[in-house]
Amino acid sequence: PRAPLLVVFRDFPAPLVAAIGTIVCGTAATYLWNSYLPVYVVRTLSLPITAPLLGAALCGAFNMVWNPVTGLLCDRFGPYRVFFPALIANGLLAFPLFAFVIQAPSPGRLFLVQWAGTILLGLQASPIPALIASYFPIPVRSTALAVAYNVSVTLFGGLAPLTMTYAMMTLKTPYVPALYLSAAAALSLVLVAGFRPRPELVSAEPALSGE
Repeated sequence: PRAPLLVVFRDFPAPLVAAIGTIVCGTAATYLWNSYLPVYVVRTLSLPITAPLLGAALCGAFNMVWNPVTGLLCDRFGPYRVFFPALIANGLLAFPLFAFVIQAPSPGRLFLVQWAGTILLGLQASPIPALIASYFPIPVRSTALAVAYNVSVTLFGGLAPLTMTYAMMTLKTPYVPALYLSAAAALSLVLVAGFRPRPELVSAEPALSGE
């Protein structure tokens, strides 16, 4: 059956907000560690660009093993029980991680921070597909996912380097990436905890218009 955008916005506004929130911190962390970090390391920490790029490559290789493990954890304990602790840890550990490398910049310290960020990101990202699938009934699931994903990735992923660069120029502090990650984690926590749908709504079949 057809699932127009109108049905998603009209019948599932709260689950849509929760879905956007589910993706916010994960996509912010992804773009921070993989897109913005090389520029930050060179301009702020005065380290060679090879340091973050090598770290990203090694962390990417590690992800090939780590992501299936975190997926198994979600299957074993449930996606919410993995997602919420990882989300809170991302927000709380952002400042200590960046302080560790800012206080004594070195490729070794940077790699440890990247590795820790990769572990937290894997724990947070693996539950996302299961969570979003649980927010919506099948007839509108694809449409709702497309909206939630593109809103989150556009605002908090694609614009992340621009946002953090502007914040660095305005706030004049090297802790801007930590601020950004903590704010994204807090926003995700509020949106997911405050708007997560009731199970009976997911099992309900919406009356799809325009068929």
